[in-house]
Amino acid sequence: MLLRHIVGLSFSFVSCFNVNKVLILILTICVQPVSMLYAEDKQAEQHEQSKSDTASPAQPTLNFTVQLDGVENAALRTILDGVVEQSIASRRRPQSIGTLRRQVSSHVTALQSRLRAEGYYAAGVQSMITDDADPILVELSVETGPAYTLKSFSLLYFGPDSTHPDLPRTAGAVNVQAGVPARSDYVLSAQRQVLKHLAETGFPFAVIDDREVLIDHSDESMVVTLQISPGRQVRYGELLISGLSTVDLGYIREFTGWIQGEIFNQSRVDEFNQKLNSTGLFDSINIEISQNNYLEGKVPISVELIEGKHRTVGLSVDWSTDEGAGGEVFWEHRNLFGRQELFSAGLQLKETRNRLNLNFRKPRFRRPDQALVAAAFVSDEDTDAYEGPIAHIDLGLERTLSDQWKLTPDLWAEISRLDDFQGERKINLVGFSLIGERDTSDDRYNPSTGSRLRLSLSPYQGSGDSDFSVFETILDASAYYPVTRDGRYILAARTKLGAVNADDSAELPANRRFYAGGGSSVRGYSLQSIGPRNAEGIPLGGRSVFELGAEVRVKTTETLGGVLFVEGAGVYEDEYPDPSDELRWAAGFGFRYFTAVGPIRFDIGFPLDRREQDDTFQFYISVGQAF
Repeated sequence: MLLRHIVGLSFSFVSCFNVNKVLILILTICVQPVSMLYAEDKQAEQHEQSKSDTASPAQPTLNFTVQLDGVENAALRTILDGVVEQSIASRRRPQSIGTLRRQVSSHVTALQSRLRAEGYYAAGVQSMITDDADPILVELSVETGPAYTLKSFSLLYFGPDSTHPDLPRTAGAVNVQAGVPARSDYVLSAQRQVLKHLAETGFPFAVIDDREVLIDHSDESMVVTLQISPGRQVRYGELLISGLSTVDLGYIREFTGWIQGEIFNQSRVDEFNQKLNSTGLFDSINIEISQNNYLEGKVPISVELIEGKHRTVGLSVDWSTDEGAGGEVFWEHRNLFGRQELFSAGLQLKETRNRLNLNFRKPRFRRPDQALVAAAFVSDEDTDAYEGPIAHIDLGLERTLSDQWKLTPDLWAEISRLDDFQGERKINLVGFSLIGERDTSDDRYNPSTGSRLRLSLSPYQGSGDSDFSVFETILDASAYYPVTRDGRYILAARTKLGAVNADDSAELPANRRFYAGGGSSVRGYSLQSIGPRNAEGIPLGGRSVFELGAEVRVKTTETLGGVLFVEGAGVYEDEYPDPSDELRWAAGFGFRYFTAVGPIRFDIGFPLDRREQDDTFQFYISVGQAF
């Protein structure tokens, strides 16, 4: 009816207006009402959908359950279950069957998309809603069909240097395999691998102009073709470094893994960036390679650095029922002579120990993977087992064998004048230690995954009030396993084995014998309380020790958490530990407050086989996890 009126009106005005004006009038009258009508319909539709999808406090939501059928592959089933859960979680709970049907349609679309991403291009998904059930049953039936395979992966080059012999021409040249499942993430990974390979062979400015993906349902396969503009092959140009004030320029240049004029390799630039970042000397590192600024095929590399603060003053405190209150104040300089030399001095004050610690570390000493390390301390000890002064100094070379392993040969000397159950004795020690360490943990103070292993082999010679030669072996190991993906639940375990082949533990200096008990050993027993004692109850120490412990760590919020732990240990007069012999066990719980510098821990331990001399419990406050 509306169109008939418009046409009639138009012809009635032909005699008064020229043809052009008539056409303009027709378009104005026809188009505007139609668009307005469409807009009104669209708004009505959106309003209706909003009314059904928006939860109203007055209307209850539907109770429904989703059942996924037809997927026999366990791994694929887990993936698709996750897709459905995510699709449901991203939408409000439906209040009507109509809303539920629309949401189920979205679930189906999400499943179909993920099935194609997993290589099932002939898959189908059907849905059925049984609304007379309680809860309402939503059935999603999946027919996966065959898993398609990647038939070919081709590389086509266009533009400058497209015929260069260094360009990879086949999929195998970039470690891409044909015949594998045609999964979308594999194709995307292969695309990144192509660009990575090009950047590592002198083509850092390569660009993928187009990606053509063809699905052949006749042979259930995928064919991928990349069209690539490789750009010019370039070489390393001048290294331009700016922003240094106290760090030595020559030291920074030592971190480069290339020579000017070599064919450009992006991985070496990435390694250079990683090494600079690992020094901890800089707040900002910006490396730029200009595509438009290179001469004779050489690209300059500009490095903009902003130095951080290299000095730190710190204070830490701790408290426990067996050792009382304690604390440490320390000063640290991380760039002492301009080449990342670390020097620290710390004064530790406790009821059982007052100690001055000095440490020095010079990285890249004589070779890039080696550091010169030195340490010294002067201590005044006052424990149940012994009391008196100790002075110690050592000098070693720390050799990095890999990202996880390091080996440190170390020469050391020690003088002690300790009063123990035998009276006061002065003993001088000279020794050599070979320390091997493996660390795959993810955090120094709060590890949640990985493991740690430390083996120390130390022959040493004693002189003074007693002369002897012994060989000491100590093994420490710990492991951390995240039970859940989000890392909220962690299982942690540790063990320690120690042995020294002295003829009698009495000939050893009191501080070189093995003891157990305390916050870093078995929580619940006081310091040095596990092991042999004399008639007066003084701890005698032993020639060997065995410790083990386990924790369940729970992070309830971003800042709060808790632990349950059980620990045990035995100290033996024999040369080698005997785990089958009696162990002293303790158990307890604790709380954690997580900070930027590490967790603050509050632990309470209870001896499970309490003796007359043991307290009912021990309480500990410190920084960092127990192990």
